[in-house]
Amino acid sequence: MNGSMTLGKRISIGFAILVLITLVLGVMSIASMRGAAITAAKLAEVYVPEVQVASEVFKAANEARYNVRAFTQRDDEKALAEAKKWFGELQKNLTQAKELGKKYELKALIENEAKASKALGEYMASVERSEKLLERKKKADQLLIDNAPMMIESVVEYVASVRQNQVDELKETTVYKDRMIERMDKIITSNRLTILIGDVRTIGQRGQLKNDIKMIQNSFPKFEEIYAIVKDLVEQTRNPKTVQLLNKIALSAKTYETALKEFSLIMQETVTENAIRVKAAAEVLDSAGD
Repeated sequence: MNGSMTLGKRISIGFAILVLITLVLGVMSIASMRGAAITAAKLAEVYVPEVQVASEVFKAANEARYNVRAFTQRDDEKALAEAKKWFGELQKNLTQAKELGKKYELKALIENEAKASKALGEYMASVERSEKLLERKKKADQLLIDNAPMMIESVVEYVASVRQNQVDELKETTVYKDRMIERMDKIITSNRLTILIGDVRTIGQRGQLKNDIKMIQNSFPKFEEIYAIVKDLVEQTRNPKTVQLLNKIALSAKTYETALKEFSLIMQETVTENAIRVKAAAEVLDSAGD
């Protein structure tokens, strides 16, 4: 058969084969291009937005975390306001992630968004509790400021009152030796009272500056000695006005002690809230990284 086939037929058959091969290659190229186009579209519509959302979550989470740290360490309310702004951005980004996951049925993205949103809720709740702690801290601090000088002033007034009582008694016809000794003992005791008040103020202030809970708590037993001294002086005092001054000292000391104990509680609660926030922040960032 090959011997009877003319040259023209052979050329025609060869040309037909070439055309067929070209058609097959063209179909394969079109199919490959369509696959590449679909992949590119998927990258543009799914993967790129997913990476972008994750990047935005990272950014917002870190900005919020840094500002909350500044708020916690320095009671910086401007930093707190800035943190709240980034919380809003973070919530918006997580909403976008959730919508993207649902649209393209990205199971891992949906799971990570749910995990991050839960952690963010815990983090924000912790910050809100710390904001309330700051209000308590301001009130306790104001009590300390108001009552610290009041205690000292009351002791000074008490000493002046004792001195005046002594002067008045010296003007009497008969001077009672035992009364004079009693007055001197009261003045000496008042000096001890002044030293104790100075100690609790110093220890309390150093504890606040160093953020040392134990140091503040070490001042608490000294208040018991203050109350015992005041009680003893009241029992020895006959002048009603002087008794009022002593009661004023005791009241100021009690208010000061209450404020210091409130500070101690606030510091303990702040440590707890910090631990909660560290854990929650790590979960948000881990979810974005996944």
